[in-house]
Amino acid sequence: MSFVRCAVSMMIVFLLALLLASCAGSSSGLNISENTDTNSDTNTRTSVLERAEEQYRSDYAVAIIRTSLLHRSSYIEYYSNDLELLVAVEYPYACLDMGSMSPSAVSGGKACLIPAGLMGHLDDRMVASLDIETGEVREYRIDLVAIDAIGVNDRYAFVANDINGVGHVGRIDLDTGETHTVELGNAPGKLVCAGDRIYVFWLEYGHDGAPDNIHLSCLDESLSLRSSVNMTAEGIDIPALPTALTGGRIYFVSYRQPKDDLEAVKNTIAYYATEDNSIGHFADPAQGAEGYEVSHLIPYGDRVLALGAYPSVDLSRRTGLIEVYDTASGDAVGSLASDIAPSCGVIAGDDLYVKGVASGEVVLARYRIDGTSLVEEKRMYFAQNGSPASDPNGIRYNYSDLFVR
Repeated sequence: MSFVRCAVSMMIVFLLALLLASCAGSSSGLNISENTDTNSDTNTRTSVLERAEEQYRSDYAVAIIRTSLLHRSSYIEYYSNDLELLVAVEYPYACLDMGSMSPSAVSGGKACLIPAGLMGHLDDRMVASLDIETGEVREYRIDLVAIDAIGVNDRYAFVANDINGVGHVGRIDLDTGETHTVELGNAPGKLVCAGDRIYVFWLEYGHDGAPDNIHLSCLDESLSLRSSVNMTAEGIDIPALPTALTGGRIYFVSYRQPKDDLEAVKNTIAYYATEDNSIGHFADPAQGAEGYEVSHLIPYGDRVLALGAYPSVDLSRRTGLIEVYDTASGDAVGSLASDIAPSCGVIAGDDLYVKGVASGEVVLARYRIDGTSLVEEKRMYFAQNGSPASDPNGIRYNYSDLFVR
C-alpha cells in the first residue's frame, strides 16, 4: 500500500508540475522577461532572418504582410509606388500582425510588428523590429502572450494584452531590450502613443463577466498612471481598430450604444482632446447610412480620412467609401465611393494606399489626395500578381497589415 501511495503521490506531483508549467504564460506578475529563444529550431530561424536581410529592398513605397496562422511562415511583400512587386521576403513568424488591434507602428526608421505565434497558442512573446533602411530584424522578448496592441515612440515599443480577464501593458526598450509590464484593467483594446504619453482604451468587466465600463487611461513612459477618463457614454465598442492621433486629438469611432439600450447604435466619429480631456463628435460617417461601418481612421494634416464599407449579405458585393473630414469643423468635405471595401490604409505624402476586397478578390489600391478630393490612380489584385493565398506546400496565407517607409 505504501508503494501505491508513493506512486499516486508522484503522479499528483507530476500533474501539478505540468499544470504550473502550462499556466506560466498566464502569470500577471510584473516580470522582466528573459531574452531567451523559445523556439525549437534557433539555427533555422536565424538562417531565415539572415536570408531575409539579404533579399530586402529598401527602395519600396509600401509593404504588405502575408502571414500563415498555422505555420511559422510569413512574407512581407515590398511594392513600388506603381504597385509593382519588388520582392517577397519570408520571415519565420506565424500570425504576424493578425488579430492585432493596432496597425504596425513605424517610428525612428523602425517598423515594429507583432509575431503572435501559432493560432491556438499565440505564445511567441515577442516584438520584431524591422530596420526600414537595412532590412535587419531585431527580436525583443517580453513575457506577454497573445499581444494584440502595439505603439512605438523613438525609444520604446509599448504593447498590451489581456489574459483571463487581467489586462497588461508592457514596455520594451528598443536599445537595451529591457522590458517592464504593469496590470491595467480587464481588457486593453487599443494603444496610442503620443510622444512620452501612452493612451490605452480598456474594458472594465462587471460581476457577470460582461463589459461594464470603458476607460481611456494615460500612462507615462515608466507606465505610471497619469490620468483616466470614463468613456462609457461613448458606447461599449470603443476599443476597435479605427483610431488616429493628430493635432492633440485621439480620433475613434463611437457607437454611442447605451448599456441599457442595445438598439440605439449610432456610428459617429469622435475625438478625445489630450489637452483638456474634452470629447467632441463629427457628423455621422456616410450620413448615418444603416449598417455602414468605418474600418480605419487615418490622420492627414488638418484632416482625418475615414475608410468604410457598406454591408451586403454577399461579401463579394460589398462596396466602400472614403470620406475626408475637416478637423476644425467636423464636417465631411470630400468623399469617394468605390467598389473596394477597405480593411486598412496608410498615407505616405499625398498618396493613400488601401487594402481591401473588390468582387471577392483582395486588392491594393493607390489614391492621390488632392485637397479634399481623392483619385484612384492604380490598383493591383494580389492573386493576379504572383502573390498566392497558398503555396505549393499547401500553406495558406492571410493578408494582414500595411506599412510605408
